Amino acid sequence: MFLTIGSVVVLVSVFVGFMLGGGHILHKDISESQALRPFADQLLLDLTSEGLRAQIIDAQKRPLFDLGSARLKDYTVVILCEVARYVNSVPTRVSLSGHSDVKCYVSRSGYTNSEPCADRANAARRTLEGLAPEKIPRVVGLSSTLLYDKDHPESPVNRRISIVVLNRASAHTPSERPAAGESPRSAASK
Repeated sequence: MFLTIGSVVVLVSVFVGFMLGGGHILHKDISESQALRPFADQLLLDLTSEGLRAQIIDAQKRPLFDLGSARLKDYTVVILCEVARYVNSVPTRVSLSGHSDVKCYVSRSGYTNSEPCADRANAARRTLEGLAPEKIPRVVGLSSTLLYDKDHPESPVNRRISIVVLNRASAHTPSERPAAGESPRSAASK
């Protein structure tokens, strides 16, 4: 289930409180952001097994990036900087992924859909102002492997950046995950 900004007020607070054991509730709701209001149709929030996911999707007349490049449009920078304010208020890690549609894009140098996805996820990471590098343990380019609109694989909405505020179980890097029978707290103190 995907929700637009306007319908996520209670859900975000309840989920983040639940995800963090009731410890930290987001202080300001994304839906109240004046900066994000013009982009409400391009920002979707949903719950996944990994945590709360914000997806910034491409629109036909308002793409996130220049065609075939990782150069962010000015309004994409505005969206990411505003989202960073909320992500920074949560004391957990986040993951970033870049996605594309199935349209074949090949440049003369052999640059295909896969490369821009990784480059775009990294461009988003660099733009998330104020986030410490260790707060973003995972940045991946997924190309068209996880389409948003499977019925319309060439749709612009398949081109997107996903930011997941990781829940406790997903927030650890593989080397930090507790061994069988070990508590998460003792594994983190190693």
